[in-house]
Amino acid sequence: MPEPGFWPVYRKYDAELTGLNDQMIALIKDYDKSYDTMTDDKADALTKRLFSLLGKRLKLQEKYYKEVAKVLDPTLAAKFMQIERQLLAVIDLQVSSEIPLITK
Repeated sequence: MPEPGFWPVYRKYDAELTGLNDQMIALIKDYDKSYDTMTDDKADALTKRLFSLLGKRLKLQEKYYKEVAKVLDPTLAAKFMQIERQLLAVIDLQVSSEIPLITK
């Protein structure tokens, strides 16, 4: 059972991750809206937004690994991040499997 100090840190992490997830949903909606009229410029812009969001998510995980390591210990923090990365990978796979490839 995680220490009580873990939960406030986790809640902050989850709130920030939710914000990034909301941005990812907006990106997917933009992709869907542009799908039938996709241009090179739009595809480029969408891809750059995706890379930016993925980078922000990784930075968020790095930030909160340090915070979790302070309230637990580095080994438990590493285990938390391993599990978190696995869960996010499964979610990413589920979402991406529903998004059609560009057909230009």
